Amino acid sequence: MKLYEGWQGDEVRRFVNMMVDYFYPLRHEFLTNHRGACTTYYWANWDANNIIALLAIGVVADDRAIYEEGIEYFYNGAGNGSVNLAIPYVHAGGLGQFQESGRDQDHAQLGIGLLGEACQIAWNQGDDLFGYGNNRVLSGAEYTAKYNLIQDVPFSTYNICQPANHDWPAINGRGKIHERPIWELFYNHYVVRQGENAPFVQQMAEVVRPEGGSKDHLGYGTLTYTLTPSAYPPNPIAGIPLGLTAAAGIGQVTLTWQPPTDFSANGYVIQRSTGSSEDFSTIETYNLYVNPKYVDHDVSNGRTYYYRVAAVNQAGTGAYSAVSNSASPMATGGLPSTWRKIDIGSHNEGGASYASVGGGTFVVDGYGTSLEGVSDNVTFVCQSVIGDNTITGRINYISGKLWKTGLMIRESLEADAQTVTLTLGEVGWRFARMGYRTSTGVNMSSTLGNTCTWLPAWFRISRSGNTFTVYESSNGSTWFEVDSVNIEMSTSYYIGLVVCSGSSTEMNTTIFDNITVKGSGVK
Repeated sequence: MKLYEGWQGDEVRRFVNMMVDYFYPLRHEFLTNHRGACTTYYWANWDANNIIALLAIGVVADDRAIYEEGIEYFYNGAGNGSVNLAIPYVHAGGLGQFQESGRDQDHAQLGIGLLGEACQIAWNQGDDLFGYGNNRVLSGAEYTAKYNLIQDVPFSTYNICQPANHDWPAINGRGKIHERPIWELFYNHYVVRQGENAPFVQQMAEVVRPEGGSKDHLGYGTLTYTLTPSAYPPNPIAGIPLGLTAAAGIGQVTLTWQPPTDFSANGYVIQRSTGSSEDFSTIETYNLYVNPKYVDHDVSNGRTYYYRVAAVNQAGTGAYSAVSNSASPMATGGLPSTWRKIDIGSHNEGGASYASVGGGTFVVDGYGTSLEGVSDNVTFVCQSVIGDNTITGRINYISGKLWKTGLMIRESLEADAQTVTLTLGEVGWRFARMGYRTSTGVNMSSTLGNTCTWLPAWFRISRSGNTFTVYESSNGSTWFEVDSVNIEMSTSYYIGLVVCSGSSTEMNTTIFDNITVKGSGVK
């Protein structure tokens, strides 16, 4: 930077002074005090950005004390950006779970990329942060790359002082690889320069190549970090997507499939037909996005559709998958005979409808100002049941205004009744929370679940005697207990779906599917 010919007069000195006198104190203050929050409150990328700032300011100012402060924090800092907290677990196979892996994949890629950039600054000064802890940063990059190439990774339950309560790697942003040009740095240092084995970093670098720019990273890593020439395109045409399934819904069809076994796709072409195998036409093309899922909203209820998918990479478009099963989206109608819609409290009247697709799909239009405290103000779609029962369902879509939406069991339809809930909402519509009112008219207590619960979200409430247990899941097959509570509730009660928009006049719409009630049954 100092060699740039565009500097005039004392501009270099003034710039360096600005970095040291104004930027450095703010970076030092953040890493020292974290704005007065508990030490692990902020995510790893916040610390990592500030570590980079200390290193870079130290270099440009020729100030070894500032530079060494950044090095020391990387190794031993109290916040989540220090390397052992940023990568808190290293699983078998050298897969390092990143601190933000349970948050969302955009931030997981951001954070590990920033640590890589910190390592690169230090490497240029003769310090090897890359190799610390048996290549701990590489383990984090391998883990993040593997998961975002749509391969399974292990996960250890993770929490911080916010709290987080993460039980699985987040699905939000998975396979979104176009915004984080970070992989050439890792590949060229670890694989090309050091001769390390990093199959997932290498695959990701090849899939993304050539890297572009970014608002958070310097980017253009193919240009700036490549050490030796390599063939282009880096891989042959991708293989065939497998297991394509079309699931009809209300005014939509959801497609899911498995990536080609070579994992060399960097996008997909989705085609649709209304019956004949000869009339397929392209409805979507993914570019640098490899999540094997697509939701087709441009459909007509009652019409039958078929689909096929092809993988794309730098070598071209591969062969199409086998044609999917047929899928016929439906419009909603009235509720099943054993279900009814109840407005608890005083607010605009809600609505509810049903379609026999998606394992049983309910659309609930709800209002209400409260689902806590001593009484509730909500829209409730429910059955009257007896004995032990378990309700399971998936929240698939949310729109409008929201406070909380989810599942509920309550003793009566009075506003202050004994109640157990599992809801999604609050901050960013992503907090899962168990609520429970143990006696009529008392304040509702709660237990916070995963604070990064993204759609689609699977919920379950189970009653066994007077024990009520709630669970959540990211896939409907592996379940995690949030909490359980003992309530002496009548054996005759109500079970169903609850929506609280947070307003008596502004509506929330939630689409629930895969709704089942199993147990002693309807009263």
